[in-house]
Amino acid sequence: MPNHRCTFGLSLICATRHRLPAGAALAAAALGLCALPGCGPPPKPAEPDAVLLGDEPAAAGGVDEAAPPELKRAVAAIEKEAYAEALPLLDQVLKAEPDNAQAVYYRALALDMTGKREQAEQGYRRAIELDAGLVNARFNLAMLYLEDPPRPEPAIAVLEPAVRLDPKALDVREKLALAYQLAKQYDKAAAEYEAALGLSDVPRVHFNYADMLFEAGRREQAVPHMRQAFPAFQKDKENVVVLAQRFAQSHAYEDCVRAFGAAIALDAKNPGHYVYRGLCQHELKKEREAQQDFRAAAAADPSFQPAPYYLGRSLVASGQADEGARSLRRAVELGPGTPVGKKAAAELEEMKARGARR
Repeated sequence: MPNHRCTFGLSLICATRHRLPAGAALAAAALGLCALPGCGPPPKPAEPDAVLLGDEPAAAGGVDEAAPPELKRAVAAIEKEAYAEALPLLDQVLKAEPDNAQAVYYRALALDMTGKREQAEQGYRRAIELDAGLVNARFNLAMLYLEDPPRPEPAIAVLEPAVRLDPKALDVREKLALAYQLAKQYDKAAAEYEAALGLSDVPRVHFNYADMLFEAGRREQAVPHMRQAFPAFQKDKENVVVLAQRFAQSHAYEDCVRAFGAAIALDAKNPGHYVYRGLCQHELKKEREAQQDFRAAAAADPSFQPAPYYLGRSLVASGQADEGARSLRRAVELGPGTPVGKKAAAELEEMKARGARR
């Protein structure tokens, strides 16, 4: 049964988003590309499903054959997502056996899945007190700790033993890696992601590992993992843009061009995608291709001010001063008081001054 609360996967993406580095002269005028369309907070990639039913899989939905019939019926109800039906059955079990760890766990799960987080948290803690080996109780308790606002330290405290109990559980290692990341224990997070990839070479793990490395300032190390993740995310409208932007920020410009190409295939009307790709083309010294992208951005949205600005910069740098000046004037016309408009006006003034000095 999937854990429907698994929504915290890619932590802190927006908090760690940076502007495209300056690079060459054209990119130095980038004006902060996160102002462009398509740079908003992306949805999180799919989380690993939580293995909620049965820490030691057995008959009757993961409970022992000797379990009380009410517990078996409660687990069957939970499997059908009939949580209201399960709760009174679990209460019957606990009235007779208050220290039945499985019943305490499943009651906490039913409460959790009906949104009663505080009671669920107490229940998971009690289940772990009764049976420290309940990996699922540890996992779900950690999920509660990692909800916003996250509490990474207690999550780490319950997940570290869970990893020792079940070292081959990919989802547990991923959650421990995330908890370490939130606690800014990046080396430990990296170790868990490496261990997770040793269990299964999953694109999602590469994506989240790259996110952690990016947050930690280890951009060059993140690039190979972004490359591994890219094929699985190239048709994901938002997350492919995250990868494309991060390729640019990591100076992996060929990857940036490829990723923004995928983004354009999904959303050809977004002018920001063309401008981003054009700037990466510029970094690769492909000025003709860069200009084509800037023109495509203007065609996609004639009011998108960065398009004529960057086109004008590129044309001037390529020796086409008259055409470049016309493009810069167009940028000014679209908004003389904006940062882009002011930059374009300054470029035109500088061109005039250079001409006067000749």
